Amino acid sequence: MTKKTIATTILGFCFLVVHAQKEQSVKKQDSSIYSFVVDSISGGKAISFANFKGKKILIVNSATLDSGFYQLQELKKLQRQQKGELVIILFPCNDFNTEPANDKQIALFLNRFQFPFVVAAKTHVKSKGISPLFQWLTNKKLNGVLDSEIKGAFQKYLINEKGMLAEIFLPGKRPFTDATVKSAIEKKQTGKQ
Repeated sequence: MTKKTIATTILGFCFLVVHAQKEQSVKKQDSSIYSFVVDSISGGKAISFANFKGKKILIVNSATLDSGFYQLQELKKLQRQQKGELVIILFPCNDFNTEPANDKQIALFLNRFQFPFVVAAKTHVKSKGISPLFQWLTNKKLNGVLDSEIKGAFQKYLINEKGMLAEIFLPGKRPFTDATVKSAIEKKQTGKQ
């Protein structure tokens, strides 16, 4: 082998090592939800997930005309019961044709019923135009836990105190009266996730 071939081989190997380290760093960084910032429904201050470090987060894709709308009352009870330890964030979406309202109309509706949730701007949770947050929630390569498919409005994603995806609850799982949902939320974080 010539010196030029050896040098080229070494440079190529170094490039691969550096590239692999960068890729690992990105994957590690992507496994936490804390890097996400989303628009709020009011159009005001953005919602930064870093503000919720140390708390559990329940992400719910919602829709005012969906048959699961009754779950908002249960979410309200859950929010009160877990005050200070759980943040519930609603993500209105029309991907299931059950949320025709715009952000302003949704905000007025939720305020009228005094729902105490953090509410993001209307977004896409599946298919074309899926938001980066929901890409993370549904893709194991990004969240480090598992792949999932959003089955309908009121699917719920529980994030633990370390910012990692902990549980996924299908739309029919009631947030306050279903024992599996309640126990997962009340469970204290232990060990690695």
